[in-house]
Amino acid sequence: MGKSCVCRNENIEATYRIYWEQLENNERLKDLLALLARLRGPFNPKEWLGQMGEPVIKDLLQHARHYFREETETRWHFFHSTIKFLNPLFSSFQQATLL
Repeated sequence: MGKSCVCRNENIEATYRIYWEQLENNERLKDLLALLARLRGPFNPKEWLGQMGEPVIKDLLQHARHYFREETETRWHFFHSTIKFLNPLFSSFQQATLL
């Protein structure tokens, strides 16, 4: 059973890497995801529209929606396991915000 779990984890990591490679050049979307990952609770994507602008929110809906659990149209959460795979990709954003 342990071996099966390792295989599933490796497949999940490979899948997330493929998704993230597709987002690699979309700095605005990566910045938004980095900010959302820091939230302790749910967020309302409509509220972020005014702060981040329509183009990046459209990108969120089109290219990154699968990273979230949508309780309602205005109450979204990151999938718990997603954060583990996303953290290394936020390092450049984190470095820039700490300077």
